[in-house]
Amino acid sequence: ACITGVTSFFDESDTFTATLHGLLEISGGCAEASSLGWFAFPMCAAFLGFSGVAVHFQIISATDGKIPLGKYFLFMLLRSLLCFLLALAVISIPFDIYLQ
Repeated sequence: ACITGVTSFFDESDTFTATLHGLLEISGGCAEASSLGWFAFPMCAAFLGFSGVAVHFQIISATDGKIPLGKYFLFMLLRSLLCFLLALAVISIPFDIYLQ
């Protein structure tokens, strides 16, 4: 609710609010993205691919910082982008041609 309040105060778009929520925590981002129509599915796929900062902090603490953080976050961002693009490709398939 705090993030939504701040972004609405600065008159930011719903997409920006959903992205900010999704980067911090998956379920909040998907809940915010649900109001984006057809764009909700690729956004939620990207949030799931990134896993949220809360999950990353848990992973970092469990590994005692033995993983290179720069590479780790780079690959998480790439995985998130790949999930977004794959979900976008899936929803662009005209499934109605298979119903005939």
